[in-house]
Amino acid sequence: MTKSEIIVKFSKQFNLPPKHARLVVESFINNMIVNLAAGDKVILRGLGTFSVKVSKARLSRNPQTGVEIFVKSRRSLTFKAGRSFLSRINSKG
Repeated sequence: MTKSEIIVKFSKQFNLPPKHARLVVESFINNMIVNLAAGDKVILRGLGTFSVKVSKARLSRNPQTGVEIFVKSRRSLTFKAGRSFLSRINSKG
């Protein structure tokens, strides 16, 4: 499902003009991004928890050449599904 499809469903479900539904969905997404970029967790009860994981800078090795390379520290997004979300997914299978 794409963001556009979510906006259409949201618009129909709440009887909103598509322009307003787009503002609501985009505002929600932007707020998630801002909070995650600040290092905060985003917890959505019934769905799960989004958080940012920081990997430390380290030395690594190129497996083909054996040359050591420096890998910079980086941030990645993690998602841990909630129990109720997992049970709903597993019951549909």
